[in-house]
Amino acid sequence: MITAANIVKKFDGFTALDGVSFAFEDGEIFGIIGHNGAGKTTLLKIVSGLIAPTAGSLLVNDIDVVADPLALKAMLGYLPEESRLYETMTAENYLAFFGEI
Repeated sequence: MITAANIVKKFDGFTALDGVSFAFEDGEIFGIIGHNGAGKTTLLKIVSGLIAPTAGSLLVNDIDVVADPLALKAMLGYLPEESRLYETMTAENYLAFFGEI
């Protein structure tokens, strides 16, 4: 079960998500659609515990994603479409980053 309530994510004054709410029961299938820049990837990163929301609450199988992201990561996998090299990271930091994920 996934329950999101009023999820907000801001980046340096830019609002990527503004009050997103939804609830899905076990066994349901859902899709996230929208144009480039609509916040789809940001939402998936929040649901997977990779980034924290600025505001709101999110539960995945009764795990509070903000309060206990390690418990979430222990039971959930996230595979993005492609893994981009972060230009600001050294090779050592890049490997450590994905090793932690």
